[in-house]
Amino acid sequence: MTLCAADVKVAGDAADQSRNLRSLLFDTEGEFFVRDMIVSQDRYLIEFRHPDLRASDGSTLRGLRFIGLKRAAWRSAGDVCLLFDGRHLALPQLIGTRWKETFTDPNLAELYVRFVLDTAEFSGSQWYVISDPNDFVTNDVLEGHSAAGTFADLTAQFRVSPQPPPAGTETADTAASPFAASGVPEAMLIPPTTVRIDPQPALVFATVVHRQQLHHLCLAISADGKIGVVEDWPRTTPDGTLPVHPLRSFDEQRAALGRVKPEGAVRQQSS
Repeated sequence: MTLCAADVKVAGDAADQSRNLRSLLFDTEGEFFVRDMIVSQDRYLIEFRHPDLRASDGSTLRGLRFIGLKRAAWRSAGDVCLLFDGRHLALPQLIGTRWKETFTDPNLAELYVRFVLDTAEFSGSQWYVISDPNDFVTNDVLEGHSAAGTFADLTAQFRVSPQPPPAGTETADTAASPFAASGVPEAMLIPPTTVRIDPQPALVFATVVHRQQLHHLCLAISADGKIGVVEDWPRTTPDGTLPVHPLRSFDEQRAALGRVKPEGAVRQQSS
């Protein structure tokens, strides 16, 4: 419940969304998924889900993500917990004493790229890093994950909507994997890879999807954490798109929070 201490000073629609979120956090139908951060001993990552948080198509929103401060690290001031809503957070303060290691360790630099692109918007849109076939899931997996005891959607990036085969061709293989159905060529799927650490800035190569199009990017990461694009190699045609849809969208998140009705969200507490 420490998430309720996470408020920042906002107004207008953002304030309404914050109030709506607080009303959900104490509801018995809410679910919390927590894992430690590799680069920080004081923080952890949280994903919160609730059946009232639904995407515009009526499907349940895949979750709201937070960065939390462990109880042992609490101080008289500072953020106990912050919602990832597309804003660029003050990561040096949030990550803590191991901040500088992020840019001198190749593994941490690669994780940093994925982390930032997964939690912030750039010029009003999102760039999704993809690393392996597990970044893609189908509706069947999403609908049956609880019964199967798996939670692929906690780490996956995209829901795949397979395209029907062209007229006159053989029926598509229904057993094809989500990755195969995504339309991403296997040779194009390259995980974040450090090209250079020293001298600064560090360079990291990454495969990303932006607005349903595939790109290879060479990214420069400066010592203050800023990420810039050195090169962008589009891997789909200008008018081509992939049959993939993001599981986490800040636009959908804001809209879902705006649709929440607080008086209904706490129904189980008042009953």
